[in-house]
Amino acid sequence: MIITCPICREFLQPEQYNTDSLCTSCSAPLHCTAYPALVRDREVVHSERINGGDQASCFYHPAKQAVVDCAHCGRFLCALCDLEVGEAHLCPACLGRGKDQQSVMQQNRGLFRYDMLALALAFWPFLLFMPSTVFTAPLALYITLKHYKTPISITPATRWRFPMAAVLAVGQLIGLGVLAYFLFFQPT
Repeated sequence: MIITCPICREFLQPEQYNTDSLCTSCSAPLHCTAYPALVRDREVVHSERINGGDQASCFYHPAKQAVVDCAHCGRFLCALCDLEVGEAHLCPACLGRGKDQQSVMQQNRGLFRYDMLALALAFWPFLLFMPSTVFTAPLALYITLKHYKTPISITPATRWRFPMAAVLAVGQLIGLGVLAYFLFFQPT
């Protein structure tokens, strides 16, 4: 896990943990409290038990001392639970969700909520500024058609926003077509 300055986002050095110091980049006062497992050398015996309240415990084995945190979910892990995949350290649950390193690291990336974007593009311009629907309705329809099968969440989620956005966008386009017909091709 990487700890950064809350102001300038500069990476903090391990010697800045558990002390009052200044950021090397922006000179902001810092106080960072980190469990020793975050900075300790990883060569630890599997059976090391927690001695006091200043040690982090393993998420899966509360009586064992944590030696590293999961690169994906951030859970503290003991040496027994630490699974090295390439350069990353993963917990058993995160490794189980991804069959190889690429899929595990890409789980967080690419989970943009296209369903919410499509619904927002179809709904809010219609309410706030009707002429903008000339641009936003086709865009909402395009996003709906392109990203309907895109995973939207690691947890199970429904896709009701996509059909709702499509219905609103098609309705807006039909309404714009009817309006254009009556404005430019006035029937006699």
